[in-house]
Amino acid sequence: MDEGQLRVLLIEDDPDDYLLTTELLAEIPGNKIAFEWATDYETGLAALNRCEHDACLLDYRLGRKDGLLLLREALTRVCKAPVILLTGEGDRDLALQALDAGAADYLVKGEIDSVALERPIRYAMQQNQNATLLKEKVEERTAELVQANTALRESAQQIRALFETAEAARLAAEAAKSRAEAATRAKDDFLAALSHELRTPLNPALLLATSLADDMSLPAQVRDDINVIAKGIALQSRLVDDLLDITRITGGKLRLDLHPIDAHAALRHAYGILRADVREQAIEVTLDLAAPRHTIHADAVR
Repeated sequence: MDEGQLRVLLIEDDPDDYLLTTELLAEIPGNKIAFEWATDYETGLAALNRCEHDACLLDYRLGRKDGLLLLREALTRVCKAPVILLTGEGDRDLALQALDAGAADYLVKGEIDSVALERPIRYAMQQNQNATLLKEKVEERTAELVQANTALRESAQQIRALFETAEAARLAAEAAKSRAEAATRAKDDFLAALSHELRTPLNPALLLATSLADDMSLPAQVRDDINVIAKGIALQSRLVDDLLDITRITGGKLRLDLHPIDAHAALRHAYGILRADVREQAIEVTLDLAAPRHTIHADAVR
């Protein structure tokens, strides 16, 4: 079949009407029509069901059955080629029935010429093509909407997964924070208990060393040595207090006891504590205590 050729099916049981229709089709200028003739109801319905035609010319009278019945049955099948009903009766009610049954147009045989026959064929085909294009566009748009909807659902699922992941991370962070706080409390409790246990034996030792350092019956050199021991014990006691300071710092409870103190005296005191280590390490330490103003505001113990 040539490209651009129209395929027309004629369902007609009258040979004379068949000849008349073929003659009219032959008169169409630039005729490119492939013509098939079905002579009865069953043959015509089978030909329509093959979906090989661009248009169908259907006679109203087909023996004991009529074209309206065939038209209704054909429209329930797969093929949707436009159907033009032909009749020898110029009955308006019949025309309305034909259009209501799904016919693309209605022609009275005695009033048909080649132009009148070509026009509804091409118009019906054009309408059918437009409907097909519209259907394809609707299907394409529907597919796009389905794809977009699918993408939205996937995005929603991803967002939900992100929220769930974020929530799980938040819960994990809270759990980690709770564990860290519990560990900090346990550490603070341990340091507090340790400080208490360490300070307990230091207190009597410091008391005894201080008492011996003040005992004038002892030689001066011995008292000096005992005084160094007392200062070391006092330093050890302060270091124990520093352990408690760690727990106070983490708990925001550290308080400094600030008073005016003599910086020169503090330096001499620190040197007296470190003097033994300085000698052992052969380190030379020089104290330059010549500041004209040497009173500072500080915590004497710390």
